[in-house]
Amino acid sequence: MVILQEFVPATVSSTRSTAQWSGSCFKDMSVSMRWTAADEVEVDLVGNSPTDLLCGDLYILSTGYEQRFVLLEDLSPNQTLKFSNLTGTRAYDIRVNGVNVLVAPCGLLGTVTSVVKTLGLFLGDSETLFQANIDFLEEKGLLAPNTPYYNTTQSVPASMIKSGDYLAVLRLDGLDPMIAFGTGGVTGHSTVAVWEGTGSSRQLYIVESTDADPIGKVYWPPPYGVIRTPYEQWIPQAIAANYHVNLLPISPKLTFDEDAFWAWFRTVEGEEYGYSRMLLSFLDTADPQWSLPAPIDDKVEAWLLNTLDVVLPYDPSNPSAKVTTYRMLIEAANRRLNSTCFTIACLQDILIPKNQSIVALLAMPELDSYRYNGSYEMVCSEFAARTWQHGFGSQFPDFQGSEQTPKDNYQMAVFDPTFFDKSNCPTGRRESANGNYCQLMGQWQLDLNEFNAIALYPQMNNHCGSQWPKYQRCADGTNNCKC
Repeated sequence: MVILQEFVPATVSSTRSTAQWSGSCFKDMSVSMRWTAADEVEVDLVGNSPTDLLCGDLYILSTGYEQRFVLLEDLSPNQTLKFSNLTGTRAYDIRVNGVNVLVAPCGLLGTVTSVVKTLGLFLGDSETLFQANIDFLEEKGLLAPNTPYYNTTQSVPASMIKSGDYLAVLRLDGLDPMIAFGTGGVTGHSTVAVWEGTGSSRQLYIVESTDADPIGKVYWPPPYGVIRTPYEQWIPQAIAANYHVNLLPISPKLTFDEDAFWAWFRTVEGEEYGYSRMLLSFLDTADPQWSLPAPIDDKVEAWLLNTLDVVLPYDPSNPSAKVTTYRMLIEAANRRLNSTCFTIACLQDILIPKNQSIVALLAMPELDSYRYNGSYEMVCSEFAARTWQHGFGSQFPDFQGSEQTPKDNYQMAVFDPTFFDKSNCPTGRRESANGNYCQLMGQWQLDLNEFNAIALYPQMNNHCGSQWPKYQRCADGTNNCKC
């Protein structure tokens, strides 16, 4: 079931005059561009030597401001498209950058089929949904083929858990697997255990930043945002939510300052979940772009941003709507530019005269100091990283919590490799090259790739790659760089 990347186009050409390539339907493809007036461009797409009867290729002609879909078939192999009203930065964009030609890998029918299959990761009854998502993670190489069933719970008493211990969470609901696919990890949610109080009043809490699922079933009860839940309450809620949970014990070499953490927590408790930062933790690279799954490159990412702005536009009657391009991307761009844009086109008006790409802009590090809608708006992995920052203080180097994904958190070399053994985690103990951890629950066995492998360093993960299928963290293909 190959899905998702089949409806994401690939760059085949970029032209200010002419270009040629070999397509899947036509062996000989060409594109030519010409100015027919001071404010008008015509682009010809021409196909020759069809590979099959009734074949077809779906192309997209894309500029910094707009995109046009073109279906070329063996019965209609030639198309001419016109871009009009090209003045100011719109004209400058085409004169300098030309028109990009993208192709949908599987044509029109394959694209529609892939969209339908991808929706199947988010919709359906529980067992069908879970199986589709585990198949997806296996297909993408994030989990091994035929992942073993676990389908049990491993009880770990609160007395065994220390402040700063990390709980790595996966729910097979479409959203978490997509986060895993985008980042190169196997989890989509992050939480941390922290104790509060002394003596008989001492209580273990699970702290996190969360929200009701904006797409599918609501599986977690309110309140939402930055919250804390008693451990003995959180565990049954997690079981009811069909979570997969791994408990990662923090290194005994680290000392967690509970008072310092709770003092900070009280300043952010109840803040909204970080939709304004959600995509910025892993949009780290540009020229070339290698944060998003292949075949996405800089040109395809720019097309995606324009497309999202059409599909999820800013609504002035509901400016704080959660799932809009403005909330999830444009606000962050405004922070970097000190601008007040509400559309991608507005950002392009600023960037194109500077010969700066929107992809490079969004690849700039997301700073913890940024505030959105009056708060820090932290996503789960950022909140977990910042929990460590405030609890461990100077024991951690200076870095941006908002640049840490769920994968980045569990790959940090901050965990105790020998704490869990057969005596204290007889059922759920998971062994890896860099130590053991304990799976508390989940239908399938959840193995964490590169667990406990990346030594801390200042400003870590600001510019690291995470592009499927290789997921190279460093440009040389190793994990040794300080990206």
